[in-house]
Amino acid sequence: MRFFEDFKISDGLAVHLWPTDKFRSVHLQVFLHNPLSDETVTFNNLLSAVLTRGTADYPETRQFNTRLDELYGASVSYAVSRRGERGLLSLWAGMADIETGGISPIKVLARLLSSVMFDPAKNAEGLLRQDYISQEKSGIANDMAALRDDKDAWADFRLCANMCKDEPYGIHPYGDDTLLKSIGPEPLTSWWSGVMPGFPADIFAVGDFDVVEALDEIEKSFRGRIRGDSDPGPAFCRIQQARAANFISEGADTVQAKLVIGWRAPTNWADDSYPSHALANHIFGQYSQSRLFMNVREREGMAYSVGSRIEPTKGLIFAHAGIDAAKKDRAIEVMLAEQKALAAGDVTEKELDEAKKSMALGIRMSADSPSALCGREMTGIVNKRRLTPEEAVARISGVTAEEVAKAASGWTLDTVFALMPEDAKKEAKA
Repeated sequence: MRFFEDFKISDGLAVHLWPTDKFRSVHLQVFLHNPLSDETVTFNNLLSAVLTRGTADYPETRQFNTRLDELYGASVSYAVSRRGERGLLSLWAGMADIETGGISPIKVLARLLSSVMFDPAKNAEGLLRQDYISQEKSGIANDMAALRDDKDAWADFRLCANMCKDEPYGIHPYGDDTLLKSIGPEPLTSWWSGVMPGFPADIFAVGDFDVVEALDEIEKSFRGRIRGDSDPGPAFCRIQQARAANFISEGADTVQAKLVIGWRAPTNWADDSYPSHALANHIFGQYSQSRLFMNVREREGMAYSVGSRIEPTKGLIFAHAGIDAAKKDRAIEVMLAEQKALAAGDVTEKELDEAKKSMALGIRMSADSPSALCGREMTGIVNKRRLTPEEAVARISGVTAEEVAKAASGWTLDTVFALMPEDAKKEAKA
């Protein structure tokens, strides 16, 4: 069953509608495609935070929040994310499936989200408000500090920064701190009025609405405001690795050591081989019965936390573990050995079957959340291969143990990164 009906409004604007009574709410989400760079992440992160503070009709945040409450607890939010080397700025609005003054929820949300994006609160000079910009810059600076304080997240970022240092994927998830500090009302307003409308867009709506009405309202609210005439660049760029793997260690104020290992896989979401790589990753470390959990954490007793994940657009595999610093070398040895065993064909039918069931459950659960399903659809759009949850499950179900081994054997070790307690790192140097 394909959930969404697709409509092309213009060359840079597509609409995807799922009329359903499965939910008691209506969800509207805009995804704006852009090249992944320090500039786009920094500006988009700050801009989306400022836009969601208020509109021309409700310029004060308190007024805007009161208006959302009047719409039966409607909500507006945003995210700056990535699919491989494609940046995505998304803004969404949702509300209960209840008419407001005789106006349908989809019409209310289309007007609301359009006003947030294109009729924001401004000062007397027509610029985005300095007070909102200053407050949101401070909030993002706090997020940057929080990322550094979260040692698991910081180790993951530092691995990517080293592993992909010459690639867009290696940039900071919140953007560039120095650039952020320099942005004032003029450059942010210029980005909002001149750059953001040029990003190609996909708009999703999920709820119990009439398709004709929904399409009409979305077209009225966004056509002409989203030009979509800029080039977001490729999302997938395969890097040929010719160098030996890097082993990097950095010190930090942490009690546990944080170990992260990265491999490059010759696949991405659109490839026919992707399901075997995704399943190999699942068996390796994605769930509670995985190799890493059972052997590194349970059998060896050396990890407080352990797991792995696959980046579906760029084709990267990441394994992570929180360990005692003294066990770093042994943990690296065991984690690499588990990957090599998988590549050598050490896969039982029982663990293959259990991994398939676990993956199938996770895939099907995406249809229980409008935002999760829209995010999954965007992965397909970016990679030019869209799959329903059942189509994705069918791809997984046909994978054999031999195909899992072949996939794992294609992973190339790139970088091993350890975030070590400062004392342990000093002792190692001595």
